[in-house]
Amino acid sequence: MTFAFLAVLARAALLGVAAQAPTTQAPTKSSQETRVLVVTTDLGDEFHGKVAWFPGSYAQALVRARANESLVMLDFWADWCRPCRRMGKKTFSDDQVVAELCNVVCFSVDTQSKSGKVLAERFAIKKLPTYVWLSPDGALRDVVTGYLDPEPFRREVERIHDDRGTISDLWRRIQADTHDLDARWLLARKLRTVGDEKGAEQQMRAIAELDREGKSLPMRLAKLEDVLARSYDSFDERTHSYKVAELEQFLAGETYDQVLFEGWFAHGRMQGVHVGELRQVGAPKEELRTAALAQLATYREKVWPRRYAGREAYAANEIAWCHWQAADFIDEPAKRFALEVAKAAAEIEPDDAAILDTLACCHWMNGEFARARELVERCIQLEPKNPEWTARREAFAH
Repeated sequence: MTFAFLAVLARAALLGVAAQAPTTQAPTKSSQETRVLVVTTDLGDEFHGKVAWFPGSYAQALVRARANESLVMLDFWADWCRPCRRMGKKTFSDDQVVAELCNVVCFSVDTQSKSGKVLAERFAIKKLPTYVWLSPDGALRDVVTGYLDPEPFRREVERIHDDRGTISDLWRRIQADTHDLDARWLLARKLRTVGDEKGAEQQMRAIAELDREGKSLPMRLAKLEDVLARSYDSFDERTHSYKVAELEQFLAGETYDQVLFEGWFAHGRMQGVHVGELRQVGAPKEELRTAALAQLATYREKVWPRRYAGREAYAANEIAWCHWQAADFIDEPAKRFALEVAKAAAEIEPDDAAILDTLACCHWMNGEFARARELVERCIQLEPKNPEWTARREAFAH
């Protein structure tokens, strides 16, 4: 069994992660490690807020944590990362979050710097932002990915402080009950996030042995992973399409909403690749219309009814955006549906400029021009240097 798509399927708000190679042991003071220096004394508020970031090297941060018996939080970021910027402007500028982190050794890692790339490779960072948490002895405690508003982030900090749902806690749960499939599944997800492929596959093999009939949610997700892998491998460069018959057959007999959501969402994205190619090559309008409407039907009828917490905002944004792109083909009910879905995304992520832009487009598509313009101005306020929003302002000016 392969697990290349495990992180995508089990996203949990993680916006997808996968990686290679970490160790869960305490860092050693090898010559390579002591050369890793990420200076963090000149951090602007745009990315780093009010948090007191440790100004020395990674090795020095570990020494400080050990001496103070403090946790370590490694913040992996880059200046092109919008969610990283939002973390600095909002979450890391929140007084309660700052207070929650006051006893944590917070270490900022610019993944575009030479030394930052070394740490990013060490912890197998494939998605930004990512927060790697270490215990005072340097052992890996947990990993959190993606943007979080202040209150959810504060709860995550509190959870990790209390050692609940962490890598170490999941190991304890498994030791106490070897048949705890949920703990094994969660642990496999976390291990894969930090690149421990061997550890993740060990947990999945244990799940397969304990659930030989393959009826548990973890096993159904693993089965979906295998089916998706074959579907992705079937990509036809000539037609820019995938063979999805096996995937459709698998989903027809599925009962878990999470599996159905992930499977049909992947199906819709595969359809979207074909739609994008038809647009690119200037295919006949009727051919493009048929393909686009088929994709949108998948999103409306198969995906959105099975949405679940942690997947709503960005799935909603993608579904609404695809409707906007097909505005010339869809009817009024479909346009209203897209607007409601875009509103749902914005309610969850009210300060995400990309999501607000999608909402603006959906308002425009529904003839609500003034509201669309207001939202574009909000996008510009949030990201004044982004040329997409100024272009949208010009497009919506008339």
